[in-house]
Amino acid sequence: MPTQPTQIGKYKVISQIGKGGMGAVYKAVHPTLKRTVIIKKLTLTGSQDFIERFRREAQLMMEFTNEKIVRVYDHFKAGDAYHIVMEYVDGITLEDLIESRRFLAEEAALLIFSEICQALKYAHDRNVIHRDIKPANILISKSGVVKLVDFGVSTSLDASDEDGLTKAGMTIGTPSYLAPEQISNAKNRDKRSDIYSLGVMLYEMVIGKKPFRGGFNPEVIAMIEKGKYLAPRKINPKIKPFIQRIIKKAMHHKVNRRYQDLGLVVKKVSRYLKRYKSDEQIQQTIKTYLEGKEDPFQKKKSLFGGMGGKLAMAGLIFSIIVCATSLGVFWGTKEGLQYEWFYPDEYGAVQLLVKIRKSYKSEEDNYVDASLFKEENNTLSLVRDVKFEFKAVKELESNAYYTLISQKVYLPQNVYKLVLYAENEQYRENFFLSPRSVQKNVLSTGESLKISFTVDKSLPSLPVHADYSVYAIHTNESITSQAEVSVLTRNEWKNWSDFTAKSKTNQGFMSGKRYRIRFKHPDYYTKYYNLTIRSEQTKVAVKIKMTPNPATVFLTSNLKGTKLLINDSEYFVDGGRNRIIKKLPVLSGSKQKILLSPGDYFLTAKSGKFLFGAEPSKETLHVKSGEEIHLSVNETPENKTLQFKFQ
Repeated sequence: MPTQPTQIGKYKVISQIGKGGMGAVYKAVHPTLKRTVIIKKLTLTGSQDFIERFRREAQLMMEFTNEKIVRVYDHFKAGDAYHIVMEYVDGITLEDLIESRRFLAEEAALLIFSEICQALKYAHDRNVIHRDIKPANILISKSGVVKLVDFGVSTSLDASDEDGLTKAGMTIGTPSYLAPEQISNAKNRDKRSDIYSLGVMLYEMVIGKKPFRGGFNPEVIAMIEKGKYLAPRKINPKIKPFIQRIIKKAMHHKVNRRYQDLGLVVKKVSRYLKRYKSDEQIQQTIKTYLEGKEDPFQKKKSLFGGMGGKLAMAGLIFSIIVCATSLGVFWGTKEGLQYEWFYPDEYGAVQLLVKIRKSYKSEEDNYVDASLFKEENNTLSLVRDVKFEFKAVKELESNAYYTLISQKVYLPQNVYKLVLYAENEQYRENFFLSPRSVQKNVLSTGESLKISFTVDKSLPSLPVHADYSVYAIHTNESITSQAEVSVLTRNEWKNWSDFTAKSKTNQGFMSGKRYRIRFKHPDYYTKYYNLTIRSEQTKVAVKIKMTPNPATVFLTSNLKGTKLLINDSEYFVDGGRNRIIKKLPVLSGSKQKILLSPGDYFLTAKSGKFLFGAEPSKETLHVKSGEEIHLSVNETPENKTLQFKFQ
């Protein structure tokens, strides 16, 4: 039995804290920093792919300097092993916390979730996706600091095909947290896949169970791909709608309908948790929650006993008066009433209205921000304590535009300059803000001065270079050269090459437009595709997978209860247009129909009647597109077996 090393490189080993098939983890002491560190050792020699992943994790994380991501101090090779030296976090994993508490208090879950989102956004902003977001990779220190760890399967969005480390068809990550697009192919790398995993993790934090439970079998895969899971509020109606909305959008099975960037998630959650003014306050609250001595989210009730009589009652009345006064002052401050009542000759009110032309984005996904400058003596100075927050007003929405409105902001009367940023456009406007005593006497400013902007997003239409490639969905084989591809233009289908050929009457694909494309192949279902090209885009690559025309297989048996397996499984991929996973029927005397894609299949037939002394019957089935196959599985009493018969 190998002994624990006392020294690894220049680091003195304290103890071994973990070991697996690919490596070991040690607690050690950094010789110069004089602090405890973690050393990850890669013991799997001879696998260049894993060695490259190990090196890449070190290189990626050494460049990160975010307090919400575990720091990496060093990486080196000693003998035949590779090592990473990283920050030691004295605490607990989120996985262990969920297991010990069964589920987390909603506000605790949101605080931890917000910290993880900020850490992951830092990585995404540097074009790095994690690809293995799960509770086991979230560390929470005893002081309440939340840290993201383990970028071992991460990848850079700048990398070209990851230098061959990820092969087509591979699945990378932990299955329970994988986005639908990652299950079929790890090459579907996108920060939105990380966002999906965050949604799964938030679900698990507030419910205590994963949204998709059970083994990673065809039924579960089908549920993940269709986004079929039990909503949190159906399990626990007390869960706040805000949390369910975050989970629902983050976990949407269609990647384009998820949050497209973590910036919006961070903004929404931070606004919801706005009573926390600093990282220190958040960490202290998490620390208190971890210690379990008291629930920091439980509202305290003050009860007066029977002692003190009138004195206690007087104290209660006094407290109520003080509280009511304080609440009145707070509410008045929040609503700006102190300016209306006490400073009407000094302060004015201003609001911003932004009309944004509708496009592929929902109103909440449009980027809108504003900066305010005070203008004095021909110089501008930023008004730092003013932050405009926008919300959509459904009553003002039209068929063509969303309307966003800011809160009412009170400012001293003065000349101001406003800079509005909306999507990829910028607007500037100077204005003089009159005091409320003047504004109230003018109909248009009676409530506030309203400054309006209209964002048409009218970028010039640009020529677009467009390519396509076509593959068989069941084999991933290229069928590009055999496919007939057409574009609908002026109510007729035009061949792709003719459509893209520039002429006086034809410009080809242009930005800011939408196109209908048809993919045809004699052996495949015809595929129609809607292509929307955004205004800023000048290159489009369309990759289409076509579903083959299936064979129709009729199954029957003269022995009721006969069980058929295809490729050693009771499940098969239905060869219809929508390709869903189905369970094979139990055979009987009546014919049962299934659809199979072209290819070779290994068949096995079993019957409960022949439990002893009989081997299952086996056969190979070769399927061609469009053919009809009649297959019977019949009993042969003389040798107690089942026999396949094709017609």
